[in-house]
Amino acid sequence: MVRFSGTDVPTWRRAVTNCTGTAAVTGLAIGACVIAAAAMIHDPAAGALLALGLTLPGLLLQDSWRYSFFALGCGSLAFINDSIWAATLIPALVLLHLSLARYAPARLGRCWPPGPWPSWRRARPPAGS
Repeated sequence: MVRFSGTDVPTWRRAVTNCTGTAAVTGLAIGACVIAAAAMIHDPAAGALLALGLTLPGLLLQDSWRYSFFALGCGSLAFINDSIWAATLIPALVLLHLSLARYAPARLGRCWPPGPWPSWRRARPPAGS
C-alpha cells in the first residue's frame, strides 16, 4: 500500500481494491483455520480462539482501510475508521463483561502464559538463608 502513496486517485482506488480484497480473503482463510483449531481443542482458550477467528477478517479489513487512508494522505479518515472500530468494540466488551461477570477474570487469566511475568514465590530467598 505504501507504494501507492502520493499517486492519483484512480490508481489509489485500484490499489485499495486489491489491498482490501487480499485482506478480506486472508482474514477469512486464517480465521477459518483458527476456528477449526478452536473446535479441535477442549480448553478454556477455545473460546478466545473462536472469537479471534470470527473477528480476524474484520480486523484485517479495517487495518487495510487505515493504511489506505494514510497512503492517500487523509489521516482524519483513518482516525474515523479507528473510531468506528472502537465504537463497536467497547459495547461488545461491556456486553462480554456483563454476561461473564462471575467468570471473566478466570477465563481471561487462563489466556495469559505465566512465563513472561516473574513469580514472587520463586524470587524469594529460601527460608533460613
